[in-house]
Amino acid sequence: MIRAYLASEIKRSVRNYRNLIFVLLIPVFMLLIFSSSTKGSRTGLLSTTTYVMISMATFAAMNGALSAGGRIAVERQTGWSRQLRLTPLSGKAYVSSKLMNGYCIALPAMAIVFLVGKLALSVALPSATWLKMALFIGVAMTPISLLGLFIGYTARPDNLQAISAGVNVTLSALGGLWFPAQFFPLWLKDLAKATPTYWIAESGRSAAEGQWIGATGTVVLVIWTLTLGAASMFAYEKANQRNYAT
Repeated sequence: MIRAYLASEIKRSVRNYRNLIFVLLIPVFMLLIFSSSTKGSRTGLLSTTTYVMISMATFAAMNGALSAGGRIAVERQTGWSRQLRLTPLSGKAYVSSKLMNGYCIALPAMAIVFLVGKLALSVALPSATWLKMALFIGVAMTPISLLGLFIGYTARPDNLQAISAGVNVTLSALGGLWFPAQFFPLWLKDLAKATPTYWIAESGRSAAEGQWIGATGTVVLVIWTLTLGAASMFAYEKANQRNYAT
């Protein structure tokens, strides 16, 4: 049952051309713009082009992960989520399919940014390193996927886009995806290191450098994952209670 439902979810996501353009093309466009003047320069241990590419891959994956909440909000309003309770699909399977659908959008979006970096910007890395970067970013993206669920269960469809865009822009800017956090003022750099997006991008960069994000980054991501997981579960239960009440 979950396979059939997930397949239908993916088909619906692919047909949403406006969302796909934002998720797939905007990060590529920003990568080409931001990297146009970085040739030959370095940021830390990486070339600046590679650094920017990883930031934009994180941005693309985050867009895809957050998109999972959009369908939830719409289905809550239309009553479709109540109709699904009449089927053998369990609540856990429903939520799991939304998470997996978000990843099915996030991972290809990240891969496209990597492909553009390799083919158009001549980013040269070993094959194993590309896979490690994708794996590290994908795993570290868990709190953002949970955030998408939380937004989906708490926001109304008419304000969902504004909320998602605001969260996206805030986390991207504070996390140093659009401008390297190492150039932030000290107070802003400390704030950036408290965001999940900073450490998601750092997980990809650490993979490119043959390192890992360290204990601090791991703890921050775990705290965000547990917090947003609990918040998503609470929002899910509240939404269910409202549905049963009606």
